[in-house]
Amino acid sequence: MNSSERRLKIYNILMENETVDVSELSQHFDVSPMTIRRDLAIYEKQGILTTTYGGAYLNRDIPSGTSVSPDVSQLNDNARKIGIAAGKLLKSGDSVFLDSGDMTTGIVHGIKNLRLTVMTNSLAAANILRTFSKVELIMAPGSYQEDIYGFASSSTIAFIRKYNFDVALINGEKLDTAYGLTVKNETAAHLKATALDCAKRNIVMIRSDDIDDSAFAQVATLRRINHIVTDRGLSDDVKGALEQRGPQVILAD
Repeated sequence: MNSSERRLKIYNILMENETVDVSELSQHFDVSPMTIRRDLAIYEKQGILTTTYGGAYLNRDIPSGTSVSPDVSQLNDNARKIGIAAGKLLKSGDSVFLDSGDMTTGIVHGIKNLRLTVMTNSLAAANILRTFSKVELIMAPGSYQEDIYGFASSSTIAFIRKYNFDVALINGEKLDTAYGLTVKNETAAHLKATALDCAKRNIVMIRSDDIDDSAFAQVATLRRINHIVTDRGLSDDVKGALEQRGPQVILAD
């Protein structure tokens, strides 16, 4: 087992139990306690956990702007649930574009048993998907962007445009009834819009706190969006207003 695989397993143990013990992890993975402490330090740096003398515990509020290393998920509880709920909308045989963003790890853990062709610009997603025997993985190239731990540039957009997808899974930044889906970066807006154009069906994943608000660059109007997956913090009034304009709104459990 390499270090990336070990750290991902540690993350999964942490998410399940909310606490971890250095000695137990050291024995389980047959590595030194110092190696485990270095693994935990990576997560602590990104705000995912807090270390203690003999272990660590999960932080319930993970900073939403944290960048992701290839073997570290930055998901908070709502983001994880949204990603998993979105993954349930896929079926075996689908060709999928998977956008970079903080719902990614939730999605990939929800599709482990599906036979899919997945293109992604996310290194975090690719790092997990490469271990799934049923997934044919295609990496979208381009200029690397640290804030998304993936690729986003004109060459990325040109590469995506060559393909047709059954489903596009898009990470949303802001969404409202007037401007639809918006993001702060023009290149990201163009990339997401291109993926939508190349897909028969699209799914936008976004936290309820980011709904009923807008950012600088428009990606798509609500009528171009098929499904919005969000958390249960969304009010009934806003949910109804969104659905009147086209998309189905799904609240993650």
